[in-house]
Amino acid sequence: MDKTIKDIVIIRSNRKAMSLSINDNLQSVVRAPKNISEETIKAFVEKHRDWVDNAIARKAEQINRYNITFEERVEYYSALMGVKPSGIKIISAKKTLRLLQQ
Repeated sequence: MDKTIKDIVIIRSNRKAMSLSINDNLQSVVRAPKNISEETIKAFVEKHRDWVDNAIARKAEQINRYNITFEERVEYYSALMGVKPSGIKIISAKKTLRLLQQ
């Protein structure tokens, strides 16, 4: 079951320890045992507040660094290859892999 406390996403499961991570929406994600109280989870996040702030900053920088639009990529590779595409077809790499293996 997923619960949210402000900017904290809590995912409870059958586990023994808590873990803390940052998702792509820059939210703190706490994976916790089912029997841990919300107060304990909040205290855990507050104890690691410096790490959370640094991790959010790093993740935001990483997202901004690699947030190149599809159009920019097409323009870059078109110029690199000396072609001008008339259309683009996006296929799944997994589907392509399966077709090649058959």
